[in-house]
Amino acid sequence: MWVREAKRPLILFLLPLLLGGALGLPLFRQGGNGSLLVYAGQLAGSLCLIHRYYDWGAAGLKRPRPRTLHWPLAYGAARILIYIAIVPIIGLETDPRRLILSLLYYFGLNAAAEELHYRGLLMAGLYQQRRRLALTLIVPAALFMLPHLATSEPIWLLLFFTDGLLFGMVRIVTDSVYAPLGLHAGLNFVTAALLLPADIISPERVWLYLGVMVTTNLLFVLTLWRYRPRAFGPDRVPIIKQQPQYGG
Repeated sequence: MWVREAKRPLILFLLPLLLGGALGLPLFRQGGNGSLLVYAGQLAGSLCLIHRYYDWGAAGLKRPRPRTLHWPLAYGAARILIYIAIVPIIGLETDPRRLILSLLYYFGLNAAAEELHYRGLLMAGLYQQRRRLALTLIVPAALFMLPHLATSEPIWLLLFFTDGLLFGMVRIVTDSVYAPLGLHAGLNFVTAALLLPADIISPERVWLYLGVMVTTNLLFVLTLWRYRPRAFGPDRVPIIKQQPQYGG
């Protein structure tokens, strides 16, 4: 029984990743950087599956609720302040070309692909199947963590998992995937493109940053859970597209 129930989440998880891998692998094998193609494939695969099986609104592709936007703004400000306080910063990126390309990359591909996949497609699919909000939050966060094994050391995985929980709660509270997308992309842009950290960071600072950020994530997640809406987005719109009826 559990194998049958796990089939759909696995398909929704794997298909966009497999499409992205198929596009990016030839370039990686030639020694190039295929990350752009990987994210493009992941984004395209997620959008195709949402279009085929789910309502756009149920997958969070709609405007966020304005009265809830203070939550992602508050979290984003807190995270950037923590980053600046702990990580040695030696300057700011001033090359406009690099900044523009980074903006396009993080908002148009990197965060867009991950958020539409995990907080859009996967959350819609899981909630349609089980109608359990906690499960809908936790499973995509765990799956979001797994691909980072290929590019990050294991000590960062707990942070990625709690990041997934945080982005998922922002998706639930704002009733839109665009809010976690903007938060995710904005944080990546500021910490990976705009701010220039020192080349060498002591292990003590790394562990301090991880501990503070995991704690901050969990506090925000628990707070947002307390203020979650009575009805999750898919409860308010049809989650499965109506199939055409043919008369006999």
